Amino acid sequence: MTPNLQKELTEKYKEFFQHLERHNTPMIDPDEPISKEIKKLHEQKSIVVPMQFGFECNDGWYVILDELMGNIKNHIWNENRNREYRIRSRFIRNIDNLRYKLPWKWKKLQDLIFWFVNKFPRGVTPMLPIEIHQIKEKFGGLCFYYYGGDNFIDGLVNFAENISYRVCEECGSTHKVGQTQRWIYTICKKCYDKADEKIKRYKWELGYKNIYQEHQEK
Repeated sequence: MTPNLQKELTEKYKEFFQHLERHNTPMIDPDEPISKEIKKLHEQKSIVVPMQFGFECNDGWYVILDELMGNIKNHIWNENRNREYRIRSRFIRNIDNLRYKLPWKWKKLQDLIFWFVNKFPRGVTPMLPIEIHQIKEKFGGLCFYYYGGDNFIDGLVNFAENISYRVCEECGSTHKVGQTQRWIYTICKKCYDKADEKIKRYKWELGYKNIYQEHQEK
């Protein structure tokens, strides 16, 4: 992915990439040769992780990644809000029972309770942002490797990975999207006709095949 689009995503969803800063593993400069950057990291005695190489796919999947990370971010925010609401509601229900046990000076006690509830911290551990470890193309489809989350986020990632087989990796089109043979590359007919010899030496066929999923099932 081009540096500008990659930078846009990493800044928009910077909470998913904070682990790179914590472990002192910054993104590799795309304008510098990879060998030179890796040598520099070794000299600094820094570990090398896949995410440092950036998003290893083309610009056509930008929208998929943007929607995926946006939905993950919204889900984490909603989940934390719901957890906070549930613990506060449970607390209020338990305290409300005291009304019948302590009828005297109830108004004063009630004001004190609601002041305390407004200051009440989350009673459960919040869901932390996921850590994105690698984003790349494999067997013609998107691969999104991460740590954390829950079953809902797993479903979002699976959906995004499967939908990538129907989206041109070059331009993001969904019209006449097919795959090259042998070296699998998901590309539309229009982009294939304009592609260089590196891609056109492989035969293109309309439709897609999730080779990666077939290998996992075996």
